[in-house]
Amino acid sequence: MGDLWDSGKLTGDATTGIFYGGKPLVSHQRVWWKVRVWDKEGKPSEWSAPARWSVGMLEVSDWKAEWIGYDKERPRVPSEARHPAQGNPWGSSRKNEPLFLSPPPLLRTEFITTKRVTQATLYASALGVVDMYLDGKRVSEDRFTPGWTDYTKRVYYRAYDVTPLIHRGGNALGAMLADGWYNGYLGPQRRRNHYGEQPRLRAQLRLEFADGTTQDVATGGNWKTAYGPLSARRTSRWTRFMTRGSRPPGTSPASTNQSGQRSPLEPRCIR
Repeated sequence: MGDLWDSGKLTGDATTGIFYGGKPLVSHQRVWWKVRVWDKEGKPSEWSAPARWSVGMLEVSDWKAEWIGYDKERPRVPSEARHPAQGNPWGSSRKNEPLFLSPPPLLRTEFITTKRVTQATLYASALGVVDMYLDGKRVSEDRFTPGWTDYTKRVYYRAYDVTPLIHRGGNALGAMLADGWYNGYLGPQRRRNHYGEQPRLRAQLRLEFADGTTQDVATGGNWKTAYGPLSARRTSRWTRFMTRGSRPPGTSPASTNQSGQRSPLEPRCIR
């Protein structure tokens, strides 16, 4: 039996959305669970194989990360794409105002691990949409994360198990941050800045070591940034992407480009 909660046999037709009624849980706690069912004749099934889930960050104080971004004036790339269904130019709005595509900023930091990592969890949130990278590898195949919401009321965050991507020595954590629904074009009027004017990132990597200690790698003023290789990151319409041949954010061990030169990253981000 579980040492946190044993629901016992629950009668009724509900098979999902059963409220947890066990001992209080704490941030970062990992929990194993299993389930069984009874048929109409009252015969129980075998127990399922154990499965695992983890608790997120329950307290405001758990967040060490700050909201950061890059507010340097963006290059404005006029859009020449056409709507695939209507064939109308995207290059002008209903008020004949030109549309433009903005290159998403790349943000990154480097860190060193000298001890064996037993668990690494990345928590990432954005005002906008974000792709997270570790040593140049995307941490997930999820798209348009963390998702659309009413940013005046709530902001989602995602949690990723990135333990296999961490190694001893130098590591790099990076992000590609785009406007998305937060301040990109939104709605039939094609207006920008519906919720805000600049996208923001908040990310925190929690490292747990074999000796019982932990380390947080969090967004802050020490991160570096530059505008990235894509012309835009759109959510509701087809977009032509224009690449300029740079490496993904979070490429280790040093911030170098394909020619071996230092990447043009600014010394710090806007907090």
